[in-house]
Amino acid sequence: MREGVWFTTIGTSPHAISNGILAAYLAGEWCPTHVVCFSLMPPEDLVDERVKMNLDNSFDAFKSWLKRFKEVLNRDVELIPISCDEDNYEGYRKDLRGMLEHYHDKPKAMDITPGRKFASAIMMQEGIRAGADAIFYLHLLDEAYQQQPLLNIPAVYQRLVDLKREVQ
Repeated sequence: MREGVWFTTIGTSPHAISNGILAAYLAGEWCPTHVVCFSLMPPEDLVDERVKMNLDNSFDAFKSWLKRFKEVLNRDVELIPISCDEDNYEGYRKDLRGMLEHYHDKPKAMDITPGRKFASAIMMQEGIRAGADAIFYLHLLDEAYQQQPLLNIPAVYQRLVDLKREVQ
């Protein structure tokens, strides 16, 4: 199993981020030593308090999940949260590139499953540019399971794909 830095983006579903990590771990593909987690914040003038609270709750739920994951594995996994403006695509790309350069000497996995489409596209592009070791996408074959923890999703409805390996 490879170990290294896991890059991802979180939106309103904490399961989208935790499911990717757990699927990669259970498949014997990847165990994170660090999780670089980008939170995309909507523009202040276009968002209400409920949306902000959903994003905060999602991140808090992921932090709780990661704490349990670390306890079960009996290992340290450092969480590096980074907040970006959702409507600043270039700013997101620069922040992501900066973190990839910071961890240039470590194995890197990109998870393009969670978050906005533009963020997944930029993450894949920058991961390829930086020579990421894996680019994961957790494909759910039934949308009914999108808000479910991985262990509640039948195996026949989930497929972890390393796009770097499978799409060349």
